[in-house]
Amino acid sequence: MLIDILNECVGLQLIKKDGDLYTLDPHLPLTARDPECGEANLPWTILELLFRLENSRHRELLYNFSWFLMQSVINPPKTWSEMESLLSKENVLDPFKINGSQYTQFQDWGVFLSLFITLPTKNKNAVHCYPNPTSLIERLLPELFKEKRTVLMTDLVDHVSRRIPILEQGEIWNEVMQMRDKPIDRYKLSTATSMAWLHLQDQDIVSFEYESDAPTYFLYEGTTEHRVTAITLH
Repeated sequence: MLIDILNECVGLQLIKKDGDLYTLDPHLPLTARDPECGEANLPWTILELLFRLENSRHRELLYNFSWFLMQSVINPPKTWSEMESLLSKENVLDPFKINGSQYTQFQDWGVFLSLFITLPTKNKNAVHCYPNPTSLIERLLPELFKEKRTVLMTDLVDHVSRRIPILEQGEIWNEVMQMRDKPIDRYKLSTATSMAWLHLQDQDIVSFEYESDAPTYFLYEGTTEHRVTAITLH
């Protein structure tokens, strides 16, 4: 079991094997190798490695993450049976390469990587996962607003898509949308991404701006539609 974990970490380029010795890969950023903050940064470090690797097995995992983040935050698929049914209807079950035996691992990884949150159910032994990338977007705020306190939504979405390509307009997101054969409206954010920004607004971390002469993005809160052209960091 331990050897399997170590081999997986080597495959992720998280650690390096030299004979019988395992060490952190020297190509990792300093924040990942720092003994004081490396552990706290581990989920983000792994996520960045997954985005970078050209490995079909890891790519399929990212397809599933991206697809789940597209689902309704109010009523996402809560069991493998529900997820399998939706994937089958969209004809993506085969390219996503996921099955019932992998479903729990998929959930666990999604929570660990800060892509999902869990909420308890009536069954004390079960939890349900909900898409929620809030902490990842919040992590990017310093670089998103590095030069200006108010940034156009077009620039924000573009930057986030490059750093987290499983979200809107990202490389993996676009591949999933093509496989789903769904029309792409680049100005409509998923309810998960919408709720992430709305949560940051509720925390008084950001505020929304609207100008009629700028490209408008639509954020969704239940049946309420928010029209946003820029976001200001407080």
